[in-house]
Amino acid sequence: MEISMYEFTDDCLTGNKQIDDEHRMLFQIINEAVALSSEKDADNVIIMKSMLAKLRDYAEVHFAHEEEYMEKTSDPELARQRIEHASFVKKVDEMRGADIDASNAQEAVKDMLSYLIKWLYTHILSSDMMIGKLGNDGEPEKDGTDACESSKADGKGSEMFVFADRFRTGIEFVDDEHRKLFEIMAEANELIRADFLHDKYDRIMHILEELEEYTRHHFADEEEYMEQIGYPELEAQKRAHAAFVERLVEIDFNDIEAMDNNQQEYLTELMDFLVGWLTNHILKADMKIGEYVKR
Repeated sequence: MEISMYEFTDDCLTGNKQIDDEHRMLFQIINEAVALSSEKDADNVIIMKSMLAKLRDYAEVHFAHEEEYMEKTSDPELARQRIEHASFVKKVDEMRGADIDASNAQEAVKDMLSYLIKWLYTHILSSDMMIGKLGNDGEPEKDGTDACESSKADGKGSEMFVFADRFRTGIEFVDDEHRKLFEIMAEANELIRADFLHDKYDRIMHILEELEEYTRHHFADEEEYMEQIGYPELEAQKRAHAAFVERLVEIDFNDIEAMDNNQQEYLTELMDFLVGWLTNHILKADMKIGEYVKR
């Protein structure tokens, strides 16, 4: 049975050394199982069970560290992270208790590894990437590097939804599409923060659907361009794009509509997260495309 090793690439770096080191270790645990896998199905069952036990124990330690740090920094994504962490541990427990024997070992092992690595990539790129980059009010922190520097003169941080010169990659269509994404987010943000506006939530839902559709369009254009120029980090970009789209898809409009007291708070934090992620991705990843083209 031949399974590829999984690489912890630079696009998975959050900038927090402890978190990054622990993410590397999670990848290493999975890769150890890959390296030990053999043609003997019975052996693979033993290897997989051992890996799942080790992965669960280490994941719990890592999640505790991550949540403790997020609690200290009053990270608005903490509640969501706790849910995702608990879901992962539960899934691993289910895998450990699954009925695997020599007759279904190969397929079961492949499915398990596929799930685990997809979850890790998606969780890191769509959630962990923003740890420490959102302040107490849910807006990106100023760290002088990859965070969105927002002016809060109006008390609403509206500047963070403006396409500024520092976001220009030098690739015209990419910059134009990024500008459009900022415009869509700014429109949604204005509606969310507007008081006493009749039926504003229907309009917000429509804009969020437009955001998802245009985001898919932009990522497809960007990936096609990277493929044409032979960009070496295309696969990393695809992973990040897929993770962000999955985050958008997870937005349950029915749940939002059913919310009562915290509907406004949820939507505000959601928009701050989305624009923070886009800002971070442009400055850390998309800028490299422009640099590659210049070289």
